[in-house]
Amino acid sequence: MSFLRPIPDWRVTLVWRLYGWAGLQQLWVLGGPMSWSEWFTYAPWVIHGLTACSLLLVLFGARPVLLLATGLVTSSLLWITASGTSQLLNFPGAELPLFMALPVGSIVLWAVASRGKPDPAELTRGLLALYRIAFVVEMGFAALHKMNQDFFDPALSCAAVLNQMLPQWWDTPVAELAGFLDPPVVVALEGGTALLAVVYWPLGLLLTLGFLFGLAVVGPTGFTAVSIAAAFSFVRGTTAESFYRVPRRWPIAFAASSVALVAYMARTYAGPPEYPWGQFAFYAVVVAFLAVCVASELVRDLRGRRLGGFRSAVGLDGPRSRGVRILLVAVAVIGVVDGLTPYFGYKYHFSFSMLSNLRADGVRWNSYVVPQWLRLVDEDPFIEVTALEIHREGGQPTDPDRELLLASFPPYEFRRRVYYHLVHGQDVDVWIRYQGREHGLTRLSRNPEGRAFLEALPRTLLFQKVLLPGPQSCVH
Repeated sequence: MSFLRPIPDWRVTLVWRLYGWAGLQQLWVLGGPMSWSEWFTYAPWVIHGLTACSLLLVLFGARPVLLLATGLVTSSLLWITASGTSQLLNFPGAELPLFMALPVGSIVLWAVASRGKPDPAELTRGLLALYRIAFVVEMGFAALHKMNQDFFDPALSCAAVLNQMLPQWWDTPVAELAGFLDPPVVVALEGGTALLAVVYWPLGLLLTLGFLFGLAVVGPTGFTAVSIAAAFSFVRGTTAESFYRVPRRWPIAFAASSVALVAYMARTYAGPPEYPWGQFAFYAVVVAFLAVCVASELVRDLRGRRLGGFRSAVGLDGPRSRGVRILLVAVAVIGVVDGLTPYFGYKYHFSFSMLSNLRADGVRWNSYVVPQWLRLVDEDPFIEVTALEIHREGGQPTDPDRELLLASFPPYEFRRRVYYHLVHGQDVDVWIRYQGREHGLTRLSRNPEGRAFLEALPRTLLFQKVLLPGPQSCVH
């Protein structure tokens, strides 16, 4: 199996072209309100690398050389973001581990499957099983983390925040339907998409497209797109000719419908400027294309054609070599361990715990499912603000959502909020508890020792921004 030639299966090609699309969506999210010229002038090298890899994957599909390059770029992107060393790449998106895991896992599996007498069919079976495992782990933990007391509280739940955002971002009656996304429905949809994809992929993928589109239209287009890419590994029991036949048979109708969809989204968008409407229009056209393809397969299947069964869904009739099977088991174990790290106390971000209201720390444990004895650390890595005085006289107005308050913060966020006050001309006196010790930091605008303490704090973006003393409100 050549390092430069494409992997010869249309479903693997589909997954990686969708991955390339997801990379472009992620770049759009990261760029925010910056112009393309500004973004590519000041962005770190990994942004240029991700742009090149995404475009090449869309154009040429899955080739080992592209997977290796993409794995190196996305690993660097995850490391730079998590380490907190970049001013531009400072958002700990839950999608970054998935962006990294798919190409890294693929190139390792390619190397394992290429030993001895290479079998392209075995490689295909292994890759599709890998992507299915990734999707099930992602959606399973996204649902598990939300099974907690605060997510199911309508006054606190991130589901309620989503319901409020949709009509604010989109001036269309369809957005008003978001009210049905109450907490139990969100958990059922996240868990149900993976289960239904295993049992009957046409319905599972249609549910996945609909649910993730509803999330994407309020911002996370990159996250939902890479999830869709992994989900389409469940396609089975059909051919490329059959899957794409409707758009190919009526290309003019599909193109005209796409133009109308773009125009409609441009007219109805009312969201913030840091999320340009174009990214949502691009997203909607791709999702519409995929939905038409899957719906046509569903209709054909209901007319009597069987589209594969449970065994082919989970890969039980897939990879046969011992090496590939061991690798897949290792990937599943790593995914489960990573998903449990919020409960271990090692990290919160990069574990699919986004927008979950989850608390698994020494002050509050709100999970309905995971027992507290699973916690492995004795001390939280947070800074608890025990007393605070902000000297606002002569200073500029500030946003209350970005100010210090009597709560607990990870070190990176505590430092950011202190400097937020200082740059607005407001001096700060704050008393904290950190690593079992009490600290008093007074008049920080002219306190060299206090500033040195702030600069020495860890910068890693591993925990949520703020932990409240009582029930947890919605925090990414």
